[in-house]
Amino acid sequence: MKPENIMLDDGFNLKLADFGFSSSKAQNETRKGTDSYMSPEIHLGHKYSGQCADLFAAGIILFIMVAQHPPFTQATPKDPHYKTISANRLDLFWKLHSRNKPGGLEFFSEDFRDLITELLSFDPIHRPSLAEIKSHPWCTGPVPTYDEIKTEFATRKAKLDEENMQDEEEIPEINVDPSVFIKNTVHRGIGGDVLKSTVATIERNENEYVPEFKRYTQFFSDAKLDKLFDALALFADQVTTEFEFAPESYSATLNLLKDDYKVVMTVNILKVEGEDKHCIEVVKNSGDRFVFNDIYQTMKKFFGGLVNATEPK
Repeated sequence: MKPENIMLDDGFNLKLADFGFSSSKAQNETRKGTDSYMSPEIHLGHKYSGQCADLFAAGIILFIMVAQHPPFTQATPKDPHYKTISANRLDLFWKLHSRNKPGGLEFFSEDFRDLITELLSFDPIHRPSLAEIKSHPWCTGPVPTYDEIKTEFATRKAKLDEENMQDEEEIPEINVDPSVFIKNTVHRGIGGDVLKSTVATIERNENEYVPEFKRYTQFFSDAKLDKLFDALALFADQVTTEFEFAPESYSATLNLLKDDYKVVMTVNILKVEGEDKHCIEVVKNSGDRFVFNDIYQTMKKFFGGLVNATEPK
């Protein structure tokens, strides 16, 4: 279970999706999924209980929902944050995560800290059962009504829609050699005079945006298609020497190395049907989810004022 597989419908009801790796076995040996959400026993190559591993992943998601960032990169003793848990230095774990929080340690309630500490235990035997979680003090306190939830989420969505626009930011100065868009070109830099419009130079078809497949890693623009494609080329050249543009669509695949983590991602520029705008969709092909998210945020910021349109209605 990962955040990108948790969805809300139009009424903000929670939906779970993607059970491709699910298993009902008492013990498992496979290593499938995303490293960032794997329990320590999976990283160590031990046989593991699927239920215990799922509760561990749920603990990570709960922490992210409250803290707005992950508790660690990987649940291994080598990870600078998780090693405080595996070494039973829980006081240090919470001290590290509360340094920049409003109110310091009190940002996380005592009940929340207790539940998260149990869920992220190094030894799966020490993790609570689902029944114990449901009866935990953090889960049995007062909860909002459905109408209160809808109102709060509608307010948050409106705020996010506003924040997703960067129309007041500067637009990057774009100077791209069209040869960069040709398949199998060796890319050693794309600076130089603009010879022709990229749209006029190479025949491509613009794929359509499908709202049902929307992602968290996407943004919208009412800028011209060639300007967006040139901005993508400039970004690719600045962050990596390993990239390739698709010959038939407005798409590029980038291979990046960040903090010793390799991430492969595809960026698609899609036409929004019935509206004069485009969707810039970023898809992780492989690599660490958290590092990918950081790269996506860097890319979105790079596009500056080109990020200037709201999500289609």
